[in-house]
Amino acid sequence: MKTRTFTISLFSLFLLLSLNVKGQKLVIEDNADILSDAVDSLLVEKFKNNGVEYTLIVDFKKKCDYLFANLYLEEGQIKASLHDCKNQILGRKNLGNSLRVASKEDQATLIYYALLDMIKNPQTTVSQNEESSTNKQLSSDDPEKGSIEFDPNVSEHDSRYFFAPTARPLKKSELYYNTVYFLLHDAQFGITDRLSFGMGTTIIGFPFYFTTKFSIPAGEKSYFAIGDLLILGTYGSDFNGNLLFANYTYGSSKSNFTIGGGLLTSNTDDLFGGRPSFVANVSGIKSIGKYFYLITENYINPFRKTEQRSRDFFNPDGSYAYTQFYEANYQKVLWFGITGLRLVTKKNALNSFQIGLTHVLDYEYETSNNNTSSSSMNFTAVPTISFTKKFKLQE
Repeated sequence: MKTRTFTISLFSLFLLLSLNVKGQKLVIEDNADILSDAVDSLLVEKFKNNGVEYTLIVDFKKKCDYLFANLYLEEGQIKASLHDCKNQILGRKNLGNSLRVASKEDQATLIYYALLDMIKNPQTTVSQNEESSTNKQLSSDDPEKGSIEFDPNVSEHDSRYFFAPTARPLKKSELYYNTVYFLLHDAQFGITDRLSFGMGTTIIGFPFYFTTKFSIPAGEKSYFAIGDLLILGTYGSDFNGNLLFANYTYGSSKSNFTIGGGLLTSNTDDLFGGRPSFVANVSGIKSIGKYFYLITENYINPFRKTEQRSRDFFNPDGSYAYTQFYEANYQKVLWFGITGLRLVTKKNALNSFQIGLTHVLDYEYETSNNNTSSSSMNFTAVPTISFTKKFKLQE
């Protein structure tokens, strides 16, 4: 019994010394939405004085040079946990529910002392129940390969559905890449913890688009966002279109829904009649397991279009009589959506595949100045597959 106690003590001392060596790096995953640029700056200085480098990004090729802290909400309380690169929980603390209204200095001080205590006094054993209750674990078959799985209750892909954005933000220095059929390529980058910017195009480079989104937290499960999508023609084309939008997301990182709307404009009559039109968006995602999600996004766009048409008239004997030219007015409703599954890869939660059906319903009602009318409806569905990958960029 004494030998076992002595062995554990030696192991604890070795672990303690190894964690306090100069050059230890610390990363904080802020799932409680507490950190700001001001708090980050204060934490950098505080940890630096104790030989710990607090950084916002991870070099996953050297993942085991880092400790991973997590700030998260649980039953209305802000909690913190600390892990190493091999999934070992080194500590956890309850920071209370008043941290959010504290000053920036007080926030930084409380977080600093809580994490520093866990760094200097790591737990060497944690029960299975304690480990699961933190819900903030890292996993990797090979830590040098950069596989990562943060909190089982937090998705690394919660800023987008198939293509449509949620109101939840990318974090600062995160890069999110999405490709559909490897024909359309899209990348979004977190400039701050609230603001992201992106761009995309097809493999032939036409068209080209830019996106931006600013997220506003409104509670533990609520986010608002405003943004813009600008589409430009290339290869000498003067085509352009723009969608100014706002949306609201409610729910957890893994199961949520989004409603939104925007004003769509273009410089051509061939697209949506050349008039400004309203676009509504309803999207959602539901976790159905550790790696699987049901996912859908839907756009509804009613618009009017005017077109010059002609109609030929014939005599009773079948001979041509005359041609009538008239102005046809269309009231169209376009429903475009994608519905399917998201699969997060088991070895690396930063990667996911989406498979589903792209469905388009086009309803058209025509009226003309000669009191004639007609309607038509067309429905099309095609299989769709996409791949996404998140990068947590290094300096």
